[in-house]
Amino acid sequence: MTSAVACVGALFLTIGCGRGAVSPAVSPTAVPVPTLTRKAGPPHRMFGTVTTGSVPVADAEIAELETVFGDDCFTPRELSGTRSDPSGSYVLPAVTDSSTSTWASWVRAYKAGYFTDFERPRVSQDMRLDFTLDPWTHVSLGQSIHGTVDRGDPVCRGNSYGLPGFCHRFAITVPTSGTLDVTLTWPNVRPDVVLDVVRPGGVPCALFSWPGRTQHNLKIVAEAGATYEVRVVDDGNASPLTYELTTSMR
Repeated sequence: MTSAVACVGALFLTIGCGRGAVSPAVSPTAVPVPTLTRKAGPPHRMFGTVTTGSVPVADAEIAELETVFGDDCFTPRELSGTRSDPSGSYVLPAVTDSSTSTWASWVRAYKAGYFTDFERPRVSQDMRLDFTLDPWTHVSLGQSIHGTVDRGDPVCRGNSYGLPGFCHRFAITVPTSGTLDVTLTWPNVRPDVVLDVVRPGGVPCALFSWPGRTQHNLKIVAEAGATYEVRVVDDGNASPLTYELTTSMR
């Protein structure tokens, strides 16, 4: 996928996709940034189920999130939210219409112990949207991970990188408070590589690459005992992506 396609509407994503490889430490109380104005029709009803395998997931948090222009390390505002019932079913009664918006809607399913599932549906009427949550795959802090993202791997979605991207996902539980330092490197200069660290509560923080980059470094303010989801994403159709991922605490 070309860099122009990777950014859904280059006019709106110039800031979010053009960042450098180094990000300052980020906390969930980051300074708010301007939101993208959307032309909205009447709201719609969204419903569905949350499962892991074929087993219902109760008490998962389902929320419609506000897309933010120009920042991908922020705490997204919930436009509406609910929880799944014991059968795994949920209903969001008033999801924003996105039929004429630049952005598709952004919906999240979160429950501790599972990788957060972000979806980007185009909402123009009442609709069903099911979520599948996969259990965390834990790796140790400080472990060096070598891998190749390719077709057939899980698909990740985010804020600006709303196009589906094959990904590898890892869960890291930090023993002490401090700064979680995550570094992703890949051998060849190429666009469309995303490093996304999802903080507790399903709060993402992503870095994107343009041609000329072979490394991302992301620093996150971390709390002792909390678990962070680290995602290596090939944003589009440029697979395979060979990489090395390292983590440390400072």
